[in-house]
Amino acid sequence: MSHPVSASYLRAVAATWPFVSRSAHRLRITRLVRWTPGVLDPATHDLAADLADWLQPRCRGLSLDALRALTEQAFFPTGQGAVSLCSLLAETAQAHLLRTGGRVTLAADARYAERLAELRWLTLLMPADLSIAALYAAQGSTDPPTDSLSLSDPPLHRLLAERPAAETHLHAGAAFSFGTIWTSIVGFLAADPMLANKLLRERACLWGEPASLSAMLVAAAVCRLFLGAYLCSLEQQGDRGTFDRWLVPYLDRVSPLLDPSRPRRATSLAHAALSTLVLGPQDGVPASRLSLLFRRLAGPRPAPPASLSSLAALDPLSSWLGAHQDPWPECRLATRAIRYLIDREDPAFADVFWQYERVRNQVFQFLVQQPGTAGLDWFQRHYDRLAPFRAPLRRLRFESALDLESRDIHLGSLEVRVSPPCVSSELVDDARQLERTAREWAARHGTVDVGLLVHFLKQREHGSGKRRRLHSDPRQLVHGCRFGAWAYRALREALAVERALRHRPELLLVVRGLDVASSELSVPTWATLPALRLARRASEYAADTLRRRRPDSPVEPFRTTYHAGEEYVRLVDGLRRLHELIEYGVVRSGDRLGHATSLGDDVRGWSRSHPCVSQAREDRLDDLLWELDRYGAGDLPAAAGRVATVRDEAAAHGRVILGRLVDLADLSAARRLRHDVDCLQRLGFPFVRSSPADAGSLLQHVHAHLTDVGQYLRGREIVSVEVSPGETSMLQDAQLWLRRRIASLGIAIESNPSSNILIGDFPSMAEHPSLLLCPLDGPRSPEHVLLSINADDPVTFATRLSDEMAFVYGSLLRSGASNTAALAWIGARRDEGFGSRFTLPLGSLPLTFLALSNPRQRT
Repeated sequence: MSHPVSASYLRAVAATWPFVSRSAHRLRITRLVRWTPGVLDPATHDLAADLADWLQPRCRGLSLDALRALTEQAFFPTGQGAVSLCSLLAETAQAHLLRTGGRVTLAADARYAERLAELRWLTLLMPADLSIAALYAAQGSTDPPTDSLSLSDPPLHRLLAERPAAETHLHAGAAFSFGTIWTSIVGFLAADPMLANKLLRERACLWGEPASLSAMLVAAAVCRLFLGAYLCSLEQQGDRGTFDRWLVPYLDRVSPLLDPSRPRRATSLAHAALSTLVLGPQDGVPASRLSLLFRRLAGPRPAPPASLSSLAALDPLSSWLGAHQDPWPECRLATRAIRYLIDREDPAFADVFWQYERVRNQVFQFLVQQPGTAGLDWFQRHYDRLAPFRAPLRRLRFESALDLESRDIHLGSLEVRVSPPCVSSELVDDARQLERTAREWAARHGTVDVGLLVHFLKQREHGSGKRRRLHSDPRQLVHGCRFGAWAYRALREALAVERALRHRPELLLVVRGLDVASSELSVPTWATLPALRLARRASEYAADTLRRRRPDSPVEPFRTTYHAGEEYVRLVDGLRRLHELIEYGVVRSGDRLGHATSLGDDVRGWSRSHPCVSQAREDRLDDLLWELDRYGAGDLPAAAGRVATVRDEAAAHGRVILGRLVDLADLSAARRLRHDVDCLQRLGFPFVRSSPADAGSLLQHVHAHLTDVGQYLRGREIVSVEVSPGETSMLQDAQLWLRRRIASLGIAIESNPSSNILIGDFPSMAEHPSLLLCPLDGPRSPEHVLLSINADDPVTFATRLSDEMAFVYGSLLRSGASNTAALAWIGARRDEGFGSRFTLPLGSLPLTFLALSNPRQRT
């Protein structure tokens, strides 16, 4: 949905532009200068002009004068004529942040809720640890005790500490803070000479191409060591002159130690690293050469870290700054660098430091989904960018998830989603690692119940090059039907789960459920059912086996959650896909739905914003058939003339797709039959060849849908669909009915506020559908659904569980709710989330689980 641009977002972009933008890197900005109001010095003028050019297509009609005023206010907030970047960042941090014991918080004053809204945009644009470093640099000689912001005010902080909360929607592959990712880059990946090759899969890359990105990363890691060595020498040996005067003799002194046979080579590589960082990628300076220098400076490439503390110890600066992960050495380095620049003029140091920070901040924006990139396809692109950066952190992902999600909240349950295994031993390894991590965590911090969810991923296409095909295309030589390749892969993954549970049913104590997610619209519900049924039946067998062994065991079969109703071409499409999950038994009482924002989207607002929508003909037909079924079942009131209109349109689309007249009752029955797994198996799905003997049977309709290329091509034709008043009225009825149906079954909705705002392009939390699903005022109604609040992908959305609670809380306060009412609402969602968890108590897991024999045996 298209919304007015947020003024807070525009201010956040302007405030962070000198610290994060490519233009600031090109101009090598270290200070901003204003000669008179409205007249800037040449470098600052160029920076402001680049900002205006970037904002122009995004600000939706804001005048150039308004953009200039916005920029000048952000660059010179106190009206000064010139300001260094260190002073600007420190002044902003001191205006909004407070040091509170071992925490850094927002000022809990009358502007708390407004500050929180502004901070949400800022933390999507720049790492918060840089502001924390500036705060401590400006206020004394101590280092920060943490590099993360605590966003809860005292009442919310107490509430979140009172009773346990559950994180029910977390992806293991993104369960890291950016500080963890960056520490891995400067402590481990920079020593990898093959880093460029590992980044080649990313097409839209920083600095033009993957090779340039890898060169900049390694150059940043090398120059970071120079900055650290200089600051360390100042602490230990006193004033050594400015950075540029110190650097030349330093390189002359260390180069023979780095490369005794060719000391000039080491000096040349050091200058190449500085030039790359300051000026950008240099011709003839590949990342592999710079990586060689990094290994000479930092030591040989270490083994992948086994814990967060061992990752901190891999940082070459840890011997000076300490090997702690809270804060990471990076934050302490930035604190000392900013303090040095506040106390002393050193243009060379400022130049290298801020260019380094810009590289780091641009990598942050590369990995964090930015506002204005709505849709699951954009999210998938950002998520995929993590792959080469998180590879060394695989053994840390569960510890990182526990560490991140338990901050500022009493975490009682953690569910982590992992990709399905290719072989059953992978699932055993993941379960053993999660349980071991949970027990080690409990010994240090307290018990958290943990569970794995097997996460089937929808995909839009398969193959490569000219052989690329959509999964929906029946022209698949091996399978001969739509979605054959995808369903076959999912069945193989489900079979690996089934084999693991058959041989080791005790896995069910940790592996607690199934999930289907990713590109929501790329694979229909019916194609996912065979794999889900196979895995669910395996869990039922495992549960029966465990009950026979231990009659008092609390174990139960898999529960299911399914990503649906977040991305939709038309609102009825989102509602239909949600109802299909209930209609065909995919989710049952006690299960959950992921996101499901269509349940709370404003129907009239959606209709006004989408008066005419383009949609594939066969999807439009499915929407119409679903609507007719709802009238036939008595689920929706049939308005005068609406049923006839829907029938006529459905018949017209069916005639075009099938190439003949067809009975609507047969079309509806065939649509329902596609969701019958036994029917699909009779046809041989995911391999379909011969057609049923009875050419007039409903099974023949299903077979033609799966295999007929003509039907497929006609069904994928795009049609324009206008939203009529009758459809708007139907959508209101359907949304209310479906909410009541979900509420009556006790199915919980996994709400992920930051994820939903960015993917759904909502302007702020105030418009988030969760506030409609669970209204703040009035008695509990029949359509009040259970709701849990979650983080989803912490690094992709720059968040964690307590942050998400705070963002919703602040939105309630800004909407006029009293503090008491807002706290009660958050407390209810916390309790509903904990009540909807799939995990079992950690104490119910036998200690012998860790002693599974042959953990890597392929079964």
